[in-house]
Amino acid sequence: MQGDVIWKDKNDEYDTRPDNVKVILFQNGKVFRAQEVDADLDSDWDFDFTDVPQFDADGKPYVYTVNEGNVPADYDSSVSGYTITNVLEETVMPEPDDQEDDLPDNRPDGSVDGTTDGDSNRQINENAEGRLVNGFSGYSNERSAVEKITAASPRVTTNSVADSPQEKTKQLPKTGDADGKRSLLVGILLAGIGVFWNVTAYRRTRKTGY
Repeated sequence: MQGDVIWKDKNDEYDTRPDNVKVILFQNGKVFRAQEVDADLDSDWDFDFTDVPQFDADGKPYVYTVNEGNVPADYDSSVSGYTITNVLEETVMPEPDDQEDDLPDNRPDGSVDGTTDGDSNRQINENAEGRLVNGFSGYSNERSAVEKITAASPRVTTNSVADSPQEKTKQLPKTGDADGKRSLLVGILLAGIGVFWNVTAYRRTRKTGY
């Protein structure tokens, strides 16, 4: 009478499996024999009841069943034919750690040392949208720090950098407009002087007659 014991406990990952178990052989529902079972060289838990009679005195076949005499703590046991299955209870298995917390953070820490004109420091900072933009301090070349940022990262938002030189240029008045306003003011001033002169001359003529 051969059978085996199967373990479902993640290959004893939590060290809960006992060294051995007792398997009981029942004959027509009554205890007939017991046997201690442990792992063999192949890590199999097999058992074998030998010299088992098949028929009673009247020639009727015996009905044999097996069961576990000492179900290990923290295991649920079930029997199918001559196979005993021990399943480790879920409450014993610790909850898996949060995989995201265990993953290393491979992103740059936001500081890269470098030099520009005047040994200025160059840093890389991460903006609110998670994109890396270049920040410069003490940059003395013809192109400003804002132009460098714009060339390296076209998608930088207006919240992360100052107004570009192009935008400032748009806000400056044109040279032609300034000259026109200046000419207009001079014309108004001359016209005022002419009116004042004519009024004064008119009053003098009325008083003196010439």
